[in-house]
Amino acid sequence: MKKRGFTLIELMVVVVIIGILAAIAIPNFVKVIEKAKRSSVQANMHTMQTTVEAIAVDSAGAYPAGTAIINSELPSNYKNPYSNATGYGTAWTNTDASTSIPGIVGYVCLTSQTSYRITGAGRDALINLTLTAGQ
Repeated sequence: MKKRGFTLIELMVVVVIIGILAAIAIPNFVKVIEKAKRSSVQANMHTMQTTVEAIAVDSAGAYPAGTAIINSELPSNYKNPYSNATGYGTAWTNTDASTSIPGIVGYVCLTSQTSYRITGAGRDALINLTLTAGQ
């Protein structure tokens, strides 16, 4: 009776093919994850804008200058996509976003509560989107 099996050469070819496929797939997967996190920061920026506008409607058109009211009005699932942290200082801040904290959204109230600016930070750079009143 003849034994059947794979030769060492056949096994090595399979391992090399799997290695090549992994070398192609893993960098693409990392890029997709980064793109998803940047999109999540943009969604957080829009959520911040909606929250700020809703607060302004309730307060006769004045945009909030303090942090407590914004923090209480933001949805409970408002998270920094890079760290999964919530709340002031880790998911959002009342200054322009900086690249020192990836994923943070910055809200700045301007000119005596009549306008604002919302910025967001990606992993290494600011996200190329700035939201202001009237957008």
